[in-house]
Amino acid sequence: MASFSISEIFFGIKRPISGYSIACIAVICEEFKKIKELPRPKKSLETNKINFRESFASLKFVPRFFTEIRKVNPALFYANIVGRIVNAVLPVLMLLLGKLIIDEVVLQIAADPKDLSRLWMLVAAEFGLAII
Repeated sequence: MASFSISEIFFGIKRPISGYSIACIAVICEEFKKIKELPRPKKSLETNKINFRESFASLKFVPRFFTEIRKVNPALFYANIVGRIVNAVLPVLMLLLGKLIIDEVVLQIAADPKDLSRLWMLVAAEFGLAII
């Protein structure tokens, strides 16, 4: 019995793979035809009409969700919370340090005896926060 590869049928490549019979390939071809004939979902041009009240109504499930997550691994849950808080506070601290650096540079420009120790401390602190 002759055997053909799927690549030979679909792409015309002449490398027969043993083990595939003509009947098997015919079944595969029929399945591919069925897949091509399946109706495609229509793309909706309308936006989802969810109002503000429904959005807030879904928030009632958040505490139960957090409780279930905390039950799985409490240490990981609390580490995740702390990490998220640090991640949220870092940009504000970076802006504050940037403002303090600019203020210190303006102050040092006007000062007669220049003391750059505070300026370098602020720069090091901002560099440390950037690494975090």
